[in-house]
Amino acid sequence: MCKAETPPKRVFVVGGFDSMVFGNFQRNLNENGIEIGGHYHKGDVLRAIPIDCDGVVIMYDMVSHTIINQAVEMAAARSLPLVRVPRKWSVAIEHFRKQGFLPDTPGEVSVAGDPTPPALPEPLIPKPTEKVLTWIENDPRLATMPDDLVEALMAGDPTLDNAVAAQAVVDALSSFRKSLDDRTRTGSERKRALVKTWLVRWFHRATAGEDDLPTFDSFRKRGKETFGVSLNYDFVLDARLSAYGAWAQEMTPAARLSGWFDRLVPDAGRPLAEFLEAGEIEGVKTREGWMTSKTAIEKWRVARLTRPTPVPAAEPERTPLAEPAPVPTFDVETFKADLVRAVKDAVKEITAPLEEQILLLELQVEALQNRIENGCLRARTQTPGQQGG
Repeated sequence: MCKAETPPKRVFVVGGFDSMVFGNFQRNLNENGIEIGGHYHKGDVLRAIPIDCDGVVIMYDMVSHTIINQAVEMAAARSLPLVRVPRKWSVAIEHFRKQGFLPDTPGEVSVAGDPTPPALPEPLIPKPTEKVLTWIENDPRLATMPDDLVEALMAGDPTLDNAVAAQAVVDALSSFRKSLDDRTRTGSERKRALVKTWLVRWFHRATAGEDDLPTFDSFRKRGKETFGVSLNYDFVLDARLSAYGAWAQEMTPAARLSGWFDRLVPDAGRPLAEFLEAGEIEGVKTREGWMTSKTAIEKWRVARLTRPTPVPAAEPERTPLAEPAPVPTFDVETFKADLVRAVKDAVKEITAPLEEQILLLELQVEALQNRIENGCLRARTQTPGQQGG
């Protein structure tokens, strides 16, 4: 835990009920010169620590360990002082003093005998060239928001006490957006295309019985671990449609659709699984069994209804047996061409898995490079006081 070099003036509280945090707990903090700049309670999503908070308070007996770990990581990323306290104020105040949030000895007295007046906080005027990424990290909307909306947002921010500071942030964010040139956007699109290719191949492996069928949860976990990306459900759906076709918009285990299929087509004469095995109804076979959709079944049913009734063909006239065809002569050039084609097919079959491994390694290297660049960028943007902490 990072100890406060100077007592924070505005803290972010993690844990506790609203009625308690903004009741006695807030009153005790205010009496000691600390304001509450934000509060997380059960049921919320812990996205980021507010930018105007310079300390974090975790009420450890009223929040889960998962949220505690997230809050600790967020505080460490911004080098913010952090203290863990229980809900009982008489015990919590000792933790505040130990971590530098409050003076070690209450009621410090100056040499003259008068209480030492509290130091007035210096006006916060951010340095945009050093703080832009911090602002965008806490509110990603700023990276693409028009200048007028950014200016309106900054004007209402309590940490910017004058128009000059707000305008400085607006100008810095505008410059940052302009720096997102075509190369950056092309790189992002290329990465999404490569991840989609990897995901489509995953669907194909599932069809071949070499892997489980990708779900959104399994893709989110494996994709995050492999490439450091988090993509939405529509991305997974798009890859699934690319792999299987339009019928896969809503995939369902065939076992669940068997009863519905029998009621829809009572004169089918065969169970749904046999139509899937024969390839008459679109679907894929995975480790868990056949997967299909109502769209695929409806498509087959409509085609079945509109299919013309076959007319029995007339018995063909018997023709005398033709003379046996002469035995073809051996053609060397044809043999060479067939041999070259067979060798190419064999080489392609061998190299296909290698191409996939190269693609995966390329994406993993790219993700690792991004983490290194982000770490270097955060190190460069830290102030001397933060680097010392």
